[in-house]
Amino acid sequence: DAKVQAVLPKLLPLISALSEEAKVLDLCCGDGETTAQLPLSFCKRVVGCDVSSMMIDHANATHGSPGFRNNLSFVVGDATELPFKSEFDLVSSFNALHWVPLTKH
Repeated sequence: DAKVQAVLPKLLPLISALSEEAKVLDLCCGDGETTAQLPLSFCKRVVGCDVSSMMIDHANATHGSPGFRNNLSFVVGDATELPFKSEFDLVSSFNALHWVPLTKH
């Protein structure tokens, strides 16, 4: 996707500035395509998280097979109730804003 390719180089300085022990969460990862394009060599662990179990199944089948990339995994989780507690150094989210409901204040 051209939009993703345009944004990923901007993330590289952020990710490369992290330690090799860094953990990155890609929130609302969908099919995992964007997550799999993150520069995994700079990170200890990259996790894609999405509320759709079908999308996570697809992401695991496509990008998360054992031995493919040891530091890449995908989990089912709701962005409003994350199953994590302060364990990531960087959180990215490429595919979420169109799902956020608009509210008037």
